[in-house]
Amino acid sequence: MRYVVLSNFSLFMLALLISAMVSATNFINTLYLDMRLLPVVHVDAAGGCVKVDNYANGHAFNCQDVNVILRRYRTVTTE
Repeated sequence: MRYVVLSNFSLFMLALLISAMVSATNFINTLYLDMRLLPVVHVDAAGGCVKVDNYANGHAFNCQDVNVILRRYRTVTTE
């Protein structure tokens, strides 16, 4: 059986690599969860708002709030 000696520098670099991977995964997960809670604005073919679906607790946005109060949202085209 062969043993590999791990130096302090290589252990430190391994810890940095693992922490970078965990941080990146956490960042991507946070972005995904925030994106899921964005309101969905249903627009018709002319670009007018039809309705707004709110997913976050306490949100009560409607079509009058689009581009006034509601700045971040997802759009879905309804036919």
